[in-house]
Amino acid sequence: MNSDFLQFAQQKYRHQKILLWGMGVTGKSALAFFNDLHVVCDVLNRDEISLGQLSFGRFWKEDELLKAKDFPSYDLIIKSPGIPQDHPLVEKLKHSSLHFTSDIEEALSLFPSETPLVAITGSNGKTTTVNLLFDATKRIEGLRPFLGGNVGTPLFDILRTAQNLPNLLILELSSFQLEYVEKMRPTIAAILNLTPTHGERYPNYKSYIEAKLNIAKKMTKEGTLFVNEKFFEELKKEEITFERKGPIEIYDSPAQKQSFAKKLDLTSFKLLGEHNRSNLMVIDEIFKKMNWPLSALQKTVNSFQAPPHRCEYIGENDKIVVYNDSKSTNFSSTLEALKAVKEKHSCLVTLILGGKLRDKSEELKVDDLIAKREMIDVIYLVGESTDPLWEKLSTSLSVLPTGLLNRTLQDIQEKLPLRHQKVVLLFSPAFPSFDLYKNYEHRGEEFVKEVRHFFPDLKLT
Repeated sequence: MNSDFLQFAQQKYRHQKILLWGMGVTGKSALAFFNDLHVVCDVLNRDEISLGQLSFGRFWKEDELLKAKDFPSYDLIIKSPGIPQDHPLVEKLKHSSLHFTSDIEEALSLFPSETPLVAITGSNGKTTTVNLLFDATKRIEGLRPFLGGNVGTPLFDILRTAQNLPNLLILELSSFQLEYVEKMRPTIAAILNLTPTHGERYPNYKSYIEAKLNIAKKMTKEGTLFVNEKFFEELKKEEITFERKGPIEIYDSPAQKQSFAKKLDLTSFKLLGEHNRSNLMVIDEIFKKMNWPLSALQKTVNSFQAPPHRCEYIGENDKIVVYNDSKSTNFSSTLEALKAVKEKHSCLVTLILGGKLRDKSEELKVDDLIAKREMIDVIYLVGESTDPLWEKLSTSLSVLPTGLLNRTLQDIQEKLPLRHQKVVLLFSPAFPSFDLYKNYEHRGEEFVKEVRHFFPDLKLT
């Protein structure tokens, strides 16, 4: 960091007593930032953890503070977004009248106030959208965009390392990161879509939507919020009242779709599905609002490759074509992938479905999937959700409860010589990955590895 910024940050935090709660990626990033300032922070984590060369004051385990009669006094508590609102220590903090914030909120407070912020959330499509936007804005002369939040580099890292701070911030924000918004004022915000998910975190769909709405909580009347056509329907269903002084603009109305079709040449656009064209539409509206040249977006459209594990084309041979959509953790996402792959190919889709149940009593809402039965050849079930999905689906669809990916791909391989049509294989789990894998990336990597083992002659075409 440059000397002027270092002096400013040191002055701000010099006399503050700071606690960093949660030593994941963002927590370690914050600790490294304060180390650079020579500001000593205490650390709170669930378990003992090695922090390498990073220095800190007192190390607290969560159990210690839960048992403590009085919570220690802190001026600033920066809490990891992975820690839920119903954590017992959160309740204790509230009763102690101690304030806590997120790493994103605190890091944003250190950027010049005039820095434009584009913040994007939604149940599905966030990562693809922000990556498209980042790729396009990098092509605009004079812009130094930064991509972060729920993807990319932690904000504190860029504050530590950049000699010239970005003059455009693009943030992907999850509902977890939006639960405590007190300062963030996006220049432009977008809620791409809303669908029930994260039942392990929220008691109901309404609570989840309310977290998402925080993206506009502190926006000024000059800021613009973009939403899709179904936004107000979802709010009405959940009896949520939402008002703001600034504009709320729908980005995918029939008139806008018609206009959009004339603006960009999508001949070379490699991302499958209507949902990805919808992602482009919100970016087009952002470009228009910011007066950025559309030529930069066209260049991105012509060359952009989808991020891994999102309806990712793995390859094909004469008998099978394979797509990896490991990122899918809800039925809405899987349905979009199913429609996208079916749109691309004339054959019925072989779907691999399943993963970790968010809650043992989780209600599996499979009606929309069953309604798409005309698109599906067979569904293979894997993971913890295998048995309850079998009970829900087996009377309406052809379902095979193989349980594991290697068993599934072996079965497909053995039956392939008997098939008269090319198999279109889509791995789109619709459930979290934590029953068998570290995360969705690990799950996707393992799927691709197994595919390469059972179908070594797959080629990109």
